[in-house]
Amino acid sequence: MAYNFNVDKEKAVSIAIIGQEAGLTVDQIAVVRGTYQTGELKMSDVPGDTLGGEHVGLEELSRLVSHCALSELPEAPFDEDENTVFHENFDSEVVGAVGDHRQVEGKFGQALYLEMPDGRFDVDASNLDIGPQATVEFWVRPRPAQRLWHDQGWHYFLHCEPAQASGFQLDVDRHPSTQLLLTASLGAGPYDRDEGTREYLQLSTSGADLEQWHHLLVSWDLTGERQYLWLLLDGAGMQVFFEPCFEAGGFSRIEIGNTPSGWDVPYLCIDGAIDELRISNVSVAERLAE
Repeated sequence: MAYNFNVDKEKAVSIAIIGQEAGLTVDQIAVVRGTYQTGELKMSDVPGDTLGGEHVGLEELSRLVSHCALSELPEAPFDEDENTVFHENFDSEVVGAVGDHRQVEGKFGQALYLEMPDGRFDVDASNLDIGPQATVEFWVRPRPAQRLWHDQGWHYFLHCEPAQASGFQLDVDRHPSTQLLLTASLGAGPYDRDEGTREYLQLSTSGADLEQWHHLLVSWDLTGERQYLWLLLDGAGMQVFFEPCFEAGGFSRIEIGNTPSGWDVPYLCIDGAIDELRISNVSVAERLAE
């Protein structure tokens, strides 16, 4: 393709490639003086050496969102390893359930059903070593009749409350306008979706089977020259890396299945069951397919 445009030499110019179609792949972009029609100028005609410009590789991008997938989806109860800092299978008496809840048949053994309006599961994360990097994953099955995955209402899946008021916060919710949304923000409490320091990932759930259990995974790594976020459903999802903007300070609590406690927001219960919750102090990077 060729696109012609004029440039005012007195002003800075930026170029953005905005994909409107799923699966868009972009490779080799050149800005060339002159006027050309589509097909008239080929990339092979462009000199290998730039004239005052620069070549940019993927490793040089400051931010990139891409698809990712697990090399293997867990098909059995989670094993506790040296990286596991919390594990709950809900097969016995549950500590941490608040509001209306009950035990039901789960993906594996028993599960915890979080009922309307105020059912939620809380984890005391004050002593969990999950600041710089971690993975939170669990199986979830919302009540099929409410059609949660198919654009019905606003529902809250996960909230990681920072230990400090200005710390790194994570939220996962689903709304018809956003689909499944992972938001990383700076500062405790309800975040402003249009202002402040934040990063996010979106994932469509319109194809999710309403009757089945689904594996939800959230992960992050804030330790390197780039910071990473991951959001996966049933082993497939999205990842983003960006220039460092968050400082890991740990979390005071992790809340699952409803509006975060203390927020001036109505109840947003998933009205469903959760099973096999595991929190690890490493990111999901080593478990991803190449």
